[in-house]
Amino acid sequence: MQTPARTTTIRTTLRLLTLAATALLIAAPTAALRAADPAEIWLGFTAKTPISPRVTALVLLESKFRDDLDFRYQDYADIGVSIQLNDQWSVAPIMRFVRTRSTPGGPWSNIICPLPTVNWQDSFAGWKLGWRNQLEIQCRESRADMTTWRTRMQVMPPMPKDGSWHPYLNNEFFFDDHSHRWSQNRALLGTYYTINKAWTLETYIGYKSDWAAGNWNHTRLIGTRAGWAF
Repeated sequence: MQTPARTTTIRTTLRLLTLAATALLIAAPTAALRAADPAEIWLGFTAKTPISPRVTALVLLESKFRDDLDFRYQDYADIGVSIQLNDQWSVAPIMRFVRTRSTPGGPWSNIICPLPTVNWQDSFAGWKLGWRNQLEIQCRESRADMTTWRTRMQVMPPMPKDGSWHPYLNNEFFFDDHSHRWSQNRALLGTYYTINKAWTLETYIGYKSDWAAGNWNHTRLIGTRAGWAF
C-alpha cells in the first residue's frame, strides 16, 4: 500500500511533468509557424448528460474543411460514456464513426474507430492540468487497419471561479503502428466561454504538423465547438 507521502510525491511529479511536457511539445511545432501554410476550419458540437453520479453520456459531432470552407473533407461522430474513477482519473469507452475523402467531389470512405480513452486531471498552484491518452483503432474499408496512440496534455491558468472565460493551451501527438514513428502533432490555444448553465462555446487557433514522404507538412487551424449539457 502506498504511503501518503509517496502518493503526494507521485502527484506532484505528474503535475510538474505535465506542465513541462506541454511547454516543450508546444514550442516544437509552433517554431515552424508560417503565414503561407494552408489553413483548415473545424466546426463541432458536443452534448453530455449525467447517467449516474460517476457516469456521463457523451456525443461529439465535427466537420473539417479546407480551402475556406469550399472543401469538406471529413465528418465524424463520437458516441460514448465517461466513467469517473476518482478525483483524478476517468475512463471513456468511445466509438468514432468517420467518413473522409481526399478530393472535392470525390467518393467518401467510411472508418469505424473504437477509441478507448483514459483521462487524468489535477491542479497545481491554481493551474488546471489534464492528460488524455487514446488508442484510435481505425477499421478501414479500403486500406489495412491501423492503430494510433494519441496523447494530449493541457494546461489552464488560474481564473476566477465565477468567471465565464477559461483559456487553455494544449498539445497532442500521434504515434501510429504503420510508420512506427511520431506521425502528427497538434498545438492549440483556445478558450471555453460559459454562456449559461446549459451552453458553452469553445474557440481555438492552432497548428497541425503531419509527417508524410519524409517531411513535415504544416497547417494552421481555426475551430469552434458549441457545447450543451442537459
